[in-house]
Amino acid sequence: NLHMISRLWDGSASRVIVPEHIKQIYMKHADKDIVDKLVIAEFPNVQKNDEHEIDNIFFSSDKINLAFVGKFYPEIRNPQYLFNIMEHIHSSGISLHIAGGFNGSFSKSFLEKYFTNKMPYISFMGMLPPDQASSMLMQADILVHIGNTTPEMLPSKILDYISTGKPIINLYQHDKCPTLSILNDYPLKLNIKVDESLTEGLLHKIISFCGDNKGAKVSFTEIERLYKKYTSKYVGDVFYQILFEVLNLR
Repeated sequence: NLHMISRLWDGSASRVIVPEHIKQIYMKHADKDIVDKLVIAEFPNVQKNDEHEIDNIFFSSDKINLAFVGKFYPEIRNPQYLFNIMEHIHSSGISLHIAGGFNGSFSKSFLEKYFTNKMPYISFMGMLPPDQASSMLMQADILVHIGNTTPEMLPSKILDYISTGKPIINLYQHDKCPTLSILNDYPLKLNIKVDESLTEGLLHKIISFCGDNKGAKVSFTEIERLYKKYTSKYVGDVFYQILFEVLNLR
């Protein structure tokens, strides 16, 4: 029983280190002795990404290039809503580039339609080496993120996106999605709930966001200021302080 194992681990630990959104779950369900041990440390994924010195092998300069890097899952992170958006907006010169893969039981017709490069506005590149995936993010005009269906699962990829300073379209799946609070202070974002109808107004909003923000970028100095608690130095200091306190108590 995973719950019992987790309870035993938490009970024997001196401190329980969790991100903020997981702390909220503990606060609702854990015993007080466990809650008293909680220490917040976020994922240390915000870091400066210098553009790699490789040729642009991804994008056409006469397009607005959207990029998604990661994996799709039928139940947890389904891309159908994103593909529906693309079918409506590609005539505005917007194209989608996907690096990564898919897990789970997507239908054969679904994979055939969207992952065989038959559509001129959706380019599927498969898994890329880390340096090329990073370069793809840095070369893209707009980054597309899809949140998970479960609130306790934070896709750490959102922090990689934030690190680039690029405009982000965030497709979230429920009102408690942790990406909403993380992106709250991010200047270049468009949050869209995946059950929102693709009306002319929403499609115009998406097209305008892409067109208005092509070439826009938040400086890493500003990113570091806004997301200090997600940097490796900050999280490292939290762990150091915990170890210092625990060892001095013994």
